[in-house]
Amino acid sequence: MFTGTKADGYTELTDDVKLKIDGCIKEIKETVEKYGYKKIYYSAKKPNGLLGTSIFQVDKQVLLYITQQLIMI
Repeated sequence: MFTGTKADGYTELTDDVKLKIDGCIKEIKETVEKYGYKKIYYSAKKPNGLLGTSIFQVDKQVLLYITQQLIMI
């Protein structure tokens, strides 16, 4: 899971949470490279904005970290 577990959003950006997020980012990068995608899209309030969530309450540092990783792809 990218922003949390099956039940809740991540409540803080720990090393364990970073490892989980990094694993997801790695999968995205591999897919982008495999299929030659030029862009990726994600749900946000504005272009290059903070990753959007509506179901989970996710710690802001977690959202910032994920968003930064997505932008760097």
